Amino acid sequence: MSIIAHREKLQRMLFMVRHNRLKTAKQAAAQLSCSERTIKNYLSKLRDSGHEIRYDRSLGRYTIKENF
Repeated sequence: MSIIAHREKLQRMLFMVRHNRLKTAKQAAAQLSCSERTIKNYLSKLRDSGHEIRYDRSLGRYTIKENF
């Protein structure tokens, strides 16, 4: 995968989290045409870059704490 394609998938995942569209790693893997492990790696990279992304069981989706 090219660096551009990788970056685009990270940006798409971040968009999905911010707009309450990322429910499970399995669902995200289907939407982004990759494995669940890859989604978990992407989430880890986003967290490492400073995004506070967590899975909220009560909401049944990933959430992000925006620092404004």
